Amino acid sequence: MSLLKNWVWGGITGSLVGVTFILVHEALTQDDRFKAWEFALATVTPCLVAIVMSKLTGCRKIVLISIAYLTLIIPILGPAFGASGTEPLWLFAGLGLIGGLVWGTPIALWTYIIKRKRT
Repeated sequence: MSLLKNWVWGGITGSLVGVTFILVHEALTQDDRFKAWEFALATVTPCLVAIVMSKLTGCRKIVLISIAYLTLIIPILGPAFGASGTEPLWLFAGLGLIGGLVWGTPIALWTYIIKRKRT
């Protein structure tokens, strides 16, 4: 059950990372310029999402922070900066969900194997 739980929470974390990063990006780029400090502020959001999810679910923070930032790097940043800007928010939620599930799979398997060896 721990394997499935970690995998699902990783997917939900990824989805929330996609949504929050795009919302913060849109809020900060009202002047059509995305400055370095704005990008730095937007890249803090995955950490905040992971910490909140860790508190709500009981999963380890380091696991969810890893999933959150890996999801931000691979499936979210490319479409966020290379897209036309008219993409719906659900698209980034879906990309985040897929990224969270993909990145959560090896982490969930690793956690499951380690727990099995201890018992």
